[in-house]
Amino acid sequence: MSLSIHTGNLTLTTVLWFHSQAQEAANFYISIFPNSKILRSQRYSEASKEIHGQEPGSILFVEFELDGHRFSGLNGGPHVNFNHAVSFMVDCADQKEVDYYWGKLTEGGDVRKQECGWLADKFGVSWQVVPKRLKEMLISEDVAAAGRALMAMMTMKKLDIKGLEKAFKGEE
Repeated sequence: MSLSIHTGNLTLTTVLWFHSQAQEAANFYISIFPNSKILRSQRYSEASKEIHGQEPGSILFVEFELDGHRFSGLNGGPHVNFNHAVSFMVDCADQKEVDYYWGKLTEGGDVRKQECGWLADKFGVSWQVVPKRLKEMLISEDVAAAGRALMAMMTMKKLDIKGLEKAFKGEE
């Protein structure tokens, strides 16, 4: 994990290990999320080619920010792959946001890895696209209603707020 210390403030950066698509992934993500940008990048040098085996001048890492969250995409080679043990949750205000983020993040992704609001994008990174309303339902003091909402969620790929609400209210 990359850490930078700035006069008492700790900055945590999520590092994502790619085979050779760090720049492509960063460009993809900043095109989806508002207030996002590439911060800087570093290239592999000739001096360490024997160690890393990467082409000199190719991207080593690219740092980017997605709406205030810092990431570093590392082109580390095929030794490590993403899995759903780590995912990024996108809290959505309404169905329009759910539809937008689901549509963008699933482009080119594995459809077999889409369930219960979870998806794997075209780079293999796992995301959860979740309406804030579902979180409210799941922590409801009405345990039966929360259970119905949870069961409805388990049958969905992309989450549907109206369907979740119906289940929560016992209308299904």
